[in-house]
Amino acid sequence: MKLVMLGSGTSTGVPRLGGPDGAGDWGDCDPDEPRNRRTRVSILVESNDGRRLLIDTSSDCRAQLLANRIDSIDAVFWTHDHADHCHGIDDLRALRFGRAGPIPAFAETETVRRV
Repeated sequence: MKLVMLGSGTSTGVPRLGGPDGAGDWGDCDPDEPRNRRTRVSILVESNDGRRLLIDTSSDCRAQLLANRIDSIDAVFWTHDHADHCHGIDDLRALRFGRAGPIPAFAETETVRRV
């Protein structure tokens, strides 16, 4: 099994928009450290037989999938309905092209209702 951390930033990402010169608000992070540039939280779990589960569709979903050369998933799971965990849902449309059916989606009942 393989786990790919697609993003590990805060709900706004790092850096946040703004900052004294408009180049981003880095908070306590060092802007000269490349590892401090972080997208919002999302994870890909790939089983030994190649099946892929995407956990959360962050607002950075498209960029995360492209950066990691992920061109297909077998299912998606939303942990909760906050914007930084589900607003990338539209990016799944491109992964749907050529599939025989919909991408299975899972979440707690209230999260499904809200998403």
